[in-house]
Amino acid sequence: MPDGRLPDGHVGELRLQLGSMQRVDDFEHSLYEVRRDIEASAKAEGRPSTAREDAIIKELERRSNEFYRRALEEGTR
Repeated sequence: MPDGRLPDGHVGELRLQLGSMQRVDDFEHSLYEVRRDIEASAKAEGRPSTAREDAIIKELERRSNEFYRRALEEGTR
């Protein structure tokens, strides 16, 4: 089940309940909403995202990944 799909086709999620991860979750959802809104705006306007929008999304994803990586390291020490 490496891709998270169960035999019946549902997608599963394994979640680590670490205090450090929860602290990231508390604010990371806002970053996700910004990424989602940028993508939705382009789609609603019937256009591809701009280079600037792509750069913002990429940087938000990079930062989110870094926050989670640090939280995992902190939580598993």
